[in-house]
Amino acid sequence: MNIFKRYIFWTEPRGNLHYDVMVTVILLFLFVSPHYINFKAKPVPDAPLAENSVLVKPLGKSQFLYEIPIAQLQGATNDDARQQAILNVVESMSGPTKVEQFSAVHNGKGSVVAYDAVVRRTNP
Repeated sequence: MNIFKRYIFWTEPRGNLHYDVMVTVILLFLFVSPHYINFKAKPVPDAPLAENSVLVKPLGKSQFLYEIPIAQLQGATNDDARQQAILNVVESMSGPTKVEQFSAVHNGKGSVVAYDAVVRRTNP
């Protein structure tokens, strides 16, 4: 009974066998329990972009993915106008570029909130 009391109140000195056993049990719990216990942790969904911000992600050496909110496209209604508006936004930030492809980003309700554009930097 005395050993359990020492384990509960953590009174064993460092370097002792019982101290090492307590630390090992704690580490085992930390690393093994997520495989057997459902903690119901869920990732936080991506927050929508503000109307005046652009998200840039690198894809390769000179290729980038730009996420541009629809408010920055100045009401472009067809694909050619959208591509030109995307090019204007991107070139204002990063210089000469070429839009390789773009696609609409929908929110949970199905409406378009932004456009993803794959862009390659060109040499001036």
